Amino acid sequence: MKKKVTWKFKSRKLREQQKTSECVIPQVDPWDPSILRYYSKAPPLNCNPIQVQAVKSFENGILTFDPTVLKSVKCYKIVIRHYENVTDLDVIHDEPVLLNLTDTSSIAVDDEIFEVTCESDGILKQQVYKYHFAQVVPKKDGLNIKNRKIEESSPDFPSVIMIGIDSMSRSNFVRQMPKTYKYMLETGFIDLKGHMKIHDNTYGNTLAILTGKRGVSVGEFAAEMNESWHIAFDEFDFVWKQFNENGYATFYAEDRPDIGTFTFKNLLLGFLQQPTDHYLRPFWISAFWSLVSRRSVASCYDSKPQHLLQLEYLQRYIWVFNFYRLRFFFTMMRDNLYA
Repeated sequence: MKKKVTWKFKSRKLREQQKTSECVIPQVDPWDPSILRYYSKAPPLNCNPIQVQAVKSFENGILTFDPTVLKSVKCYKIVIRHYENVTDLDVIHDEPVLLNLTDTSSIAVDDEIFEVTCESDGILKQQVYKYHFAQVVPKKDGLNIKNRKIEESSPDFPSVIMIGIDSMSRSNFVRQMPKTYKYMLETGFIDLKGHMKIHDNTYGNTLAILTGKRGVSVGEFAAEMNESWHIAFDEFDFVWKQFNENGYATFYAEDRPDIGTFTFKNLLLGFLQQPTDHYLRPFWISAFWSLVSRRSVASCYDSKPQHLLQLEYLQRYIWVFNFYRLRFFFTMMRDNLYA
């Protein structure tokens, strides 16, 4: 019999007061005067474009180009894939495919992750545009065809969205993003006031959230799983596996491939097989190390903030599965968000 994923609060009092027979979790005031002297508001992030904007929009699988740019260039699509069963530290780039834009400025694309390049049309070819794109394309094989109708959603079987902002405490989140915090409370998000970290870094804490076990030894508390370096994580019992078994569409995303939770500085090997139905790491490996990213303003990708790319993908994911699939989404964002 398959395990059922259930999420419920046994006591509203427990949720609101964080008080049990074993401990009382103190409630920290984010605006306490003792901390405000260390508080500063980050300046706005302005992402200035570094190249001609050949693609005007990408919506619902349709790339729309600027017709004036198309008069003097040829554009290609390169599909980007997870290096399945080989490595999570690199990706596969397919051969470039010429886009047929002779009589149109729009073209449909059904690939999940790809880049578009445009080069000047002539003897001396020069690249004038390069950009990476990601969209959610429902899988037609495996567990992803087990569609659970949205009517079956309930407090015991909800769609789950978890967004982590690395190195940002709950109190600092309240200070830095008060409008977002207010909106989340008003729309029914759960404020985990009793959540406490169990390790110094992202790896140990994220592993605990996603497996329910200690991945790293802490003091007298031994690790409950393999804590070696240079390991892959395919066999670890991540919660998304249970969600998948119950018909959920699953998604995992991080925006910094160089310091990813499970691929940190290439000292950890990540996932040899794609861990979830939709996995954004191939996008970021290709985009983050590209010249476009390197030439952009810090924390930007060309004309767009990097964290916005992540959130836009989340928006597409919610929209695609809104009417026929329950969803489990976990994303970790780092760049420019924990000032």
